Amino acid sequence: MDTTLKILKPYTFVSITWMGTTLRTEAIITGYQPQLKRHYYRIPGNGKIVPLAQEELDKMLVFEGHRVPFQTDCEAKCFHGNGRFNFVTDDPESLKAYIRQCCLNPCPEKLKKIVYHLPTTLDRGEQRGLPLFPMGQ
Repeated sequence: MDTTLKILKPYTFVSITWMGTTLRTEAIITGYQPQLKRHYYRIPGNGKIVPLAQEELDKMLVFEGHRVPFQTDCEAKCFHGNGRFNFVTDDPESLKAYIRQCCLNPCPEKLKKIVYHLPTTLDRGEQRGLPLFPMGQ
């Protein structure tokens, strides 16, 4: 999927780290090299410019803007390491609706990898998340 982002627009990237946890990155696109299919971004408050290849972007969930209304496992300090997009919510239907409406690059393969955890189960140490889009739809 070829996702072209707009220069100087804020975006939120949700990615799976090498440890299998879910990371949210708020970024501002600073440039694009079409011949390399590579975006460049910076994190607000940090002057460093970071390259982002199309192959990496294709693995992420991308949302326009910052302050998106969800929490990842890393933010909830309950690292799951299962190689899925892990969200923590007590309202999975609202999360599902937000992703359906606002994710700029959804595809069935990514949607199948989205799981949610209820905040109450984290206190009990439960690790298994529930699929948000069981059939990738």
